[in-house]
Amino acid sequence: MKRREFLLGAGIASLGSMRAQDYKPGNATACQLNCPALTNPIHATPTGSRMLRLPNPSDTRPRPVWSELSYVQKAALALKMQTAYKRMAADTTTRGLRYQMWLHAWFCGALVNSNIDVHSDWTFLLWHRGFLYAHELLLQHFLGGDKTFRLPVWDWENSPEVPWMYNPVPSDTGLSCACPRNDGILPVTDACLQGWLQAGSFQAFAGNEKCPGNVVNYVHSDVHGQLSGYMGDPSTAAFDPVFYGHHANVDRYWVYWKNQTGFADGWDDAAFKDPLYFYYDENGNAAGIQKKSLLDPKLLGYSYGMPTRPKINNKIEIVPATAKDNTVTFSNPDWQHLLDRVSALLRVGTLETNVAGQLLQWAAKAPQLNLVCQVDAKNTNLTNGRYYSVEIRVPGETAGVPVGGFAMFMGKRKTIMANDPLETVKPVVSLNLEAIAMLARSTLRGELPSIELVYGPALIDGVARRTGRAVIDGPALPLPLSRFVVQFVEA
Repeated sequence: MKRREFLLGAGIASLGSMRAQDYKPGNATACQLNCPALTNPIHATPTGSRMLRLPNPSDTRPRPVWSELSYVQKAALALKMQTAYKRMAADTTTRGLRYQMWLHAWFCGALVNSNIDVHSDWTFLLWHRGFLYAHELLLQHFLGGDKTFRLPVWDWENSPEVPWMYNPVPSDTGLSCACPRNDGILPVTDACLQGWLQAGSFQAFAGNEKCPGNVVNYVHSDVHGQLSGYMGDPSTAAFDPVFYGHHANVDRYWVYWKNQTGFADGWDDAAFKDPLYFYYDENGNAAGIQKKSLLDPKLLGYSYGMPTRPKINNKIEIVPATAKDNTVTFSNPDWQHLLDRVSALLRVGTLETNVAGQLLQWAAKAPQLNLVCQVDAKNTNLTNGRYYSVEIRVPGETAGVPVGGFAMFMGKRKTIMANDPLETVKPVVSLNLEAIAMLARSTLRGELPSIELVYGPALIDGVARRTGRAVIDGPALPLPLSRFVVQFVEA
């Protein structure tokens, strides 16, 4: 190692490691629930005649991915990030971090006087890509006009702990309190990623003119809810710099999804009826960007190193179940079909329908087997900024097995629209062999195979961080279901 690199690693990196060690996240959820932001001064969508600066097409640079950086590279990046965000948090003009928070709040339905919500339809991906690009330009400005700087990516699928370059959360004396955040999330499993990405069409993934797609839910909202603090609510989320690293990874997975599936962009002319999005530029002016310019990252001067998982296959086989109240019931033919597919995955002989013990025996040998489920449930006055665990149990019993969870990250628009995401939650649920054994055990009473789904605030402790499954912390409530299907993805 060169002497210059050693000094950088020993000096600057020690600052970052000290920040990581000294940072105490505290009770992020409790703080977020009692921390109203300043009154948002944005009462209309910004507009004007100026346009955001676009880079020279030949100056495309990769956005750095956190887990792929060396220690010295992380230290140098952390110094830049902490310098830029300190300056941005101190700036009270429209270039400042406060206005980034307010702009996101306006466009994400976080204000009661707004009916705009990019989380409720297919504008989610395009608008956030533009927001990240405009934010990247602001960071370049606060770094003295460094046009080589690219927004870093927090690749939470590889590194569930919040990168220490985001610690501590910036302070702003104008906010009513300084919200901490939690210091990491649950491990992002392949089953979790598959539930998010395994969509059979562009519309299923990205949404359409009236409804959101998978991309708005699952991992995206789970990260917001598990971190909590400012990140737990659309009205404050963009004040925390980790917001931009999180959404850079969502953007990265959009590119990965397109490469894996081969689906063309499915926006029609209605998406581009108003051709511009407006953000704030480095001079503090409202500046527009063509929506169609947001379809290709290279037009914005950046690229990504691609994720390595999961493999996405659009050939999906569905095993349906009847969902009523909080109970899921399989018909005998569908139950046998499910067992046949599990047998094929385990490469064992045919499983009979009363095989609870056999399944549990196999569970120890195949702990990685998780069947992804598509689940819709009704929003029953859930709390924004909180992550909920989902457990299953045999009807009539109280012992449950954690199978997934979901977070609430929604605005508070004046009106609720048809098929509104405010009305529905989409838990990430995957069934391992222990869960399938519970289904088998329910048949011992001569009834159709069935399970009950319950939910409650998640206990994210050391066990949960190791296994990726959090138990319910407190009373379990029935999860009101409207849909439940098991997915098998062809190899």
